[in-house]
Amino acid sequence: MKKLLKFAALISLGLGLIGFILMMVTPSVAYFEDANSWYSGTAAIFGKGSAHVTISGYSITGDWEGTLAWTALLAWIFILVAMLIVLCSFVLSLMKKKLGEKLAAILDLVVIGLFLVAAMLMFFTAPAFAGANDLNASKLGLGAGWIIGGILVLAAGVFAALPVVSAFIEKRK
Repeated sequence: MKKLLKFAALISLGLGLIGFILMMVTPSVAYFEDANSWYSGTAAIFGKGSAHVTISGYSITGDWEGTLAWTALLAWIFILVAMLIVLCSFVLSLMKKKLGEKLAAILDLVVIGLFLVAAMLMFFTAPAFAGANDLNASKLGLGAGWIIGGILVLAAGVFAALPVVSAFIEKRK
């Protein structure tokens, strides 16, 4: 377990980065009504991106501009900030000074919160996207890449928590 704790920050950073990449490059929301439509990750995050529509076997892909899903934008920001803090925390923990270790522990708590909230926000993107763009929320689904990305970001939060939990358990002994 001690060996895993040394690399928990790097594992957390890696999982967060993979979730972040999946968020950007995979379709975010699927809309199923008369036509099947997929909206890119950037469409949900920034309100501009691409859309792929299939109607009666014919496919059309083009640029799309609408209203962003605020949950997606917040999740994107939280993941980005959490990854930067994980990097800073990792560097501080390598310094082996008391102040650096205490600051790293506080930063780890912030990272845990950011990753966990970002993962939850990713799962609420479909209803937020529907509300922002006047779509029927019952005919909307979250893209598989976003589901996997949300799970990976959640796992990044868990790995970020390992050193904090371990330090707390050692203090209790």
